[in-house]
Amino acid sequence: MTGLVNTEWMVPDRPAAWIAALLLTLFSALAEADVKAGIAAYQGGDFVAALSEFQQAARHDDIRALNYLGIMYAEGLGTLRDDYQAADLFYRAAILGYPEAMANLARMYAAGRGGRQDNKAAVSSYRAAAKAGFQPAIIRMAEIYENGELGEAPDAALAREWRARLQGQQTQSGDSRLEGSAPVQNAIEAISVTQQIGRILIRVSTNAPLARPPSSFALANPPRIAFDFPNTVNARGRPGHDIGEGDLRSINVVQVSDRTRMVLTLRNMMQHDAKVDGRDLLITLTSSGRTGN
Repeated sequence: MTGLVNTEWMVPDRPAAWIAALLLTLFSALAEADVKAGIAAYQGGDFVAALSEFQQAARHDDIRALNYLGIMYAEGLGTLRDDYQAADLFYRAAILGYPEAMANLARMYAAGRGGRQDNKAAVSSYRAAAKAGFQPAIIRMAEIYENGELGEAPDAALAREWRARLQGQQTQSGDSRLEGSAPVQNAIEAISVTQQIGRILIRVSTNAPLARPPSSFALANPPRIAFDFPNTVNARGRPGHDIGEGDLRSINVVQVSDRTRMVLTLRNMMQHDAKVDGRDLLITLTSSGRTGN
């Protein structure tokens, strides 16, 4: 088993695993410190210092840092205005499940900043942020259907439903045209990773068995694979970790409202397969040129 690297993030039972967990916690603590320092500098008007702090935290895919950097590039704060860079940063944070970045990305699509103007993409991004519970996006969705904006026809019924969701009064009737939020029923308790050349096994442990593997999607640049866990919270206490070795660079687990997104950032795109084994979700990543077990 030459080249095997194993990292466990809950109750390590070996010195090597304990050291790995300690290093991963240190990475998260450093990113958190950078973000706090960046926010303090940003609020104090020291945008050059804020930019530097956020750039440090963004190296660890911190979603708040990515979103703040997007704002700074979009507004030219502490740096030259760069709509393409801003849109890319919002996109990265949105993929990691951050609803505020989804709304900011929607604004970029609607205005044609950082790319071509795209009403359909704007509405889709606003809707994703609204379904994640971001209130400004919920308000924007209501306005879109009240006024018939961004290529959408006026729809009084949909507008009322978005307003009802904002007020927390949406009914749970089966004919609602908006996707309702079911009560949280599950939690991600632990994640372990075993890597070897050409193959990676990720074990995600939940406190109740999953009915089926979560939906997933892949992105090529940078290489990422995302898994969406509905009605699930992150009970591990920290969102992201750098792996540091092998083809898997990092894992981010971001909880928004009652759903959790787990994003795997890779050095090279890999094929993925997922299956449920009791209370564990087993994810197998294989290099493109390798198939089978």
